[in-house]
Amino acid sequence: MARATINPDPATVHLEAIHPHGDTITLMFRTHRPVVDCPVCHQPTACVHSWYQRTLADLPWHGLTVHLALHTRRWRCHNPSCLREVFTERLPELAAPSARRTTRLATVVDAIALALGGEAGARLLDLLGVDLSPDTLLNRLRIAAPVASEPVRVLGIDDWSWRRGRRFGTILVDLEHHRVVDLLPDREPATIIAWLQRHPELEVIARDRGDAMVEAATTGAPRARQVADRWHLLHNLIELLEEWLLHHRPALRQAAEALCPVTDAADDPLPTEAPGPLTQDRPRTGRQRAEEVSQARHERIEVQYEAIRRLHMAGADVADIARAVGVSRRTVYRYRQLEQPPERKQPRPRRTRLTPFIPTLLKRWTEGCHNGMQLWRELRDVGCTASATTVSRFVAQLRRDEAADQPAGTHHRQRAARPPTPRQVAHLLVRRIADRSAEQGIYLQQLRQTDETMARVVALVEEFATMVRERRGHLLDAWLTRVGDVECAPLRRFANGLRRDLDAVRAGLTEPWSNGQTEGQVHRLKLLKRQMYGRASFTVLRRRVVQAA
Repeated sequence: MARATINPDPATVHLEAIHPHGDTITLMFRTHRPVVDCPVCHQPTACVHSWYQRTLADLPWHGLTVHLALHTRRWRCHNPSCLREVFTERLPELAAPSARRTTRLATVVDAIALALGGEAGARLLDLLGVDLSPDTLLNRLRIAAPVASEPVRVLGIDDWSWRRGRRFGTILVDLEHHRVVDLLPDREPATIIAWLQRHPELEVIARDRGDAMVEAATTGAPRARQVADRWHLLHNLIELLEEWLLHHRPALRQAAEALCPVTDAADDPLPTEAPGPLTQDRPRTGRQRAEEVSQARHERIEVQYEAIRRLHMAGADVADIARAVGVSRRTVYRYRQLEQPPERKQPRPRRTRLTPFIPTLLKRWTEGCHNGMQLWRELRDVGCTASATTVSRFVAQLRRDEAADQPAGTHHRQRAARPPTPRQVAHLLVRRIADRSAEQGIYLQQLRQTDETMARVVALVEEFATMVRERRGHLLDAWLTRVGDVECAPLRRFANGLRRDLDAVRAGLTEPWSNGQTEGQVHRLKLLKRQMYGRASFTVLRRRVVQAA
């Protein structure tokens, strides 16, 4: 905040009186300079034309509104060649010409508008004792002078969604100084190329692997070194790996069954309760309701699958199929390659406070302790924080297992043995080995043993993930060679895509630059946009993002 004195400009004005009026304070100031300069010809003059009074809003004092009643003058310019004969006295340290606020209050208002926007900024100023509308704050942002751009050596570039799926913009970030350089209203290559050509000092451009970004960086800054973003490399690999794993779901199921064998008691992972006095007229449980919802959802998916396959066999275009069935194009690409409908995604059990203690509970049940309260007290003594009701419900399920002539805990083991989805396995393969749980490590070991091709794919994916995280770009060529010998079409397709952008990919696996910081700035940009309650035009948003940086 500029100046903490009551007189904003002692060199040009002096305080004459202070008049308090309820929650308002009026400060009477008068100018006292004998000679001033003409604002047009800059010639000094001492001829006063007349006096007049200006009222200016000033910084509040302890929540009280402060006004300045300024007695100032008009002057005559005696220079015959000057375009102005009469002019008002200029007080740049106090207030701009025709302004209604002092310079120091305007500075604070602009800072709050940049930080909070219209609505939130107006609420804060009201608490401080300044009465301004949200529209006024937004107007201050619109007329704010643009910040002079500084040379940028390392640039991060990415698109952001102005309106998701419909309208996009481009964000440009100085990765060395951690600040947003500029926002562009679209993501067209021509717009990006024009901006890059105005900055010939660029040496490094970090980007994703989209065709538009590649074209813009190559054309707009041909001498800059391009760096492919590491996160996007792993993301692209996960998507293609999921596509391949969709055709190997039996292997995923086999690995899960080897990890946690399932009894032959029932095929349905959520069996109905056995009849008898324990379950007669019993209302549906939450698990049963979830199972019914899952079955209904899967029936709709089967209908969509059959429609997609039928239209595809008839020769329909992907876009036409997507519109006719009401799904995305990605779903059409995925379903038309499957030989059978996708498997039903069964509801998974929610981890509770009792989950870590279930083995202990099952052991005590097998030993002959069937009293729910006794079991709860024993679990409580070893650190279990689950309630007595939760333990009693689990014990009731054990009794239902016995009534159905099933081993105790059959239901729990069946639910735990459900195989992970292809997407979950794809994410698990690129996860750091140190971040995997013991159970996940055993599962991947079982998965390697299901098939030789699966073992080679798992090894190659883990090797590439390690290469990305540890930036071992010198190993990329050997990895690409080994991928060519594996019978995994999506993985080979991924390797071919890396070869087409080999220099940028190798730089991404070698240099420290990445688009992680740019993604963080996109997150901040979206937060600012949502804070403005739909009033964030591109001009206002650009001023907030760029000038605040």
